[in-house]
Amino acid sequence: MKFISAIIPTGLHIVGKLRADANLLWLYEGVYSGTGRPRKYDGKVDFIADLNRFEHAGALNDSTEVYTKTVYASFLKRVIR
Repeated sequence: MKFISAIIPTGLHIVGKLRADANLLWLYEGVYSGTGRPRKYDGKVDFIADLNRFEHAGALNDSTEVYTKTVYASFLKRVIR
């Protein structure tokens, strides 16, 4: 966490790989209902069941597809892509 907090203000980006069981949350993209506090998150990310919620970014080769989406990483306490 200290490493990431030190790198972000410099304007650099960190490229890495997360664990398969990383605790990620969908950001809520719906409309505010008008009562109570606005929702921040829309549930936990399930990579197998929620593949259609990701945006297809391309293919590295014949057997590897790349997807992207902005989500909240609770272990980093920040939004990541």
